[in-house]
Amino acid sequence: MNAVEVKSICKSFGKNIVIKNLSFDVKKGDKIAIFAPSGSGKTTLLNILSGIDLNFTGNYNINLPFSVVFQESRLFPYMTVIENILFGCKLKKITITDDIYQKIENWLNITSLKGYEKYYPYELSGGMKAKVSLIRAFIVNPEIILLDEPFKSIDIYSKQRIIEFIRQNYPDITMILVTHNIDELPLIGGKILQFSKSPLENYNEITIQNNMTISEIIEKIYENS
Repeated sequence: MNAVEVKSICKSFGKNIVIKNLSFDVKKGDKIAIFAPSGSGKTTLLNILSGIDLNFTGNYNINLPFSVVFQESRLFPYMTVIENILFGCKLKKITITDDIYQKIENWLNITSLKGYEKYYPYELSGGMKAKVSLIRAFIVNPEIILLDEPFKSIDIYSKQRIIEFIRQNYPDITMILVTHNIDELPLIGGKILQFSKSPLENYNEITIQNNMTISEIIEKIYENS
């Protein structure tokens, strides 16, 4: 079953074409990294898939419940950390049970946010706000997660801990990760859709084998460049 289907999507800003006739499918449970240079249209693609940008041609289907993590934290400034985390549950009308609170507790521990539950966004660093955004998206148990450079403000040690936590606790989730950071690719696993330039059009598909190193992935990327 295809969890996500992208068919002939085109997007321009004036005369600047950023996505050109792009098509790909993501099967249920697959992990896909959209790997492309900065400014090549990756965020625009995720804005389309998340329903924010409606001004495009072509079509797509997202066939399962999904959550989105944007580059910016997009936390509500008047809500505390715990209120921001629980907002997704309230929005989706999910009953907040002891099990959900336990999952939040696990997330707070793995992200080193335990003790910050009553803090407001203005009291947090950029990395801490990014972690809250991740927790809010995952705590509703989405079947698909769209990630737009979610680790941009998070240090490498925390990033590795969070990715390993996601692997262990959400093994069947379908993931689309937008990134231009090579060091994130072996953490995700799955496949890379490698775009070498703007617009997003033609890509090379690279499968990340288990335990591949960054050096081996770089070699694969340059082989296909």
